[in-house]
Order: sequence, then structure tokens, then C-alpha cells
Amino acid sequence: MSTPMPHAPQVTTNERLVALDCLGCGRSHPVGDLTAGCPDCLVRGTPANLRCRYDGDPFGQLPLRGARTLGEGGTPLFPLPAELARTASRCG
Repeated sequence: MSTPMPHAPQVTTNERLVALDCLGCGRSHPVGDLTAGCPDCLVRGTPANLRCRYDGDPFGQLPLRGARTLGEGGTPLFPLPAELARTASRCG
């Protein structure tokens, strides 16, 4: 006897989310279950991701003033040794 599958949780979206815009073709799609990306691009064989478009600030009150940080940023850049640079250029 198999165990019944539990029900999926109720999915909610940000009420300020108004559309999903394709990064490939630029078309706008209504908010929905488009987990495979842009359906138009997918049909053409060129899958593309979608970007969420919001009405106003999606998070309410930005910028956050006095927000805590972990001290991120300022990552140093070091020159790549010549031998590695040649190898990297052949890899694409």
C-alpha cells in the first residue's frame, strides 16, 4: 500500500509583482507558473529566463538605512600568471 503524497504548500506572490519579462525576446508575460522560462523562446528552441517586474518598490521601504553588513565588498584583484592566462584564453 502506497503512502499518499502530501499536498503542496499554498504558493503566494508579492502583491506588487505585475509581470514576468523575458530576458531573451523582451516579451512580457502575466504572472504565473512559468518555471521553464519564456514560453515563446522555449518554442523557438532558445530557452530564456524571466525577470520579475514590480509596481514600485517590491520590498516596501528601500533603501534600508542602518542595515547590518558582513563587511562585504573590496575584494582584491590579482594579476593572473602568464601561463594560466594562456590556458584560460584557450578555454573560451
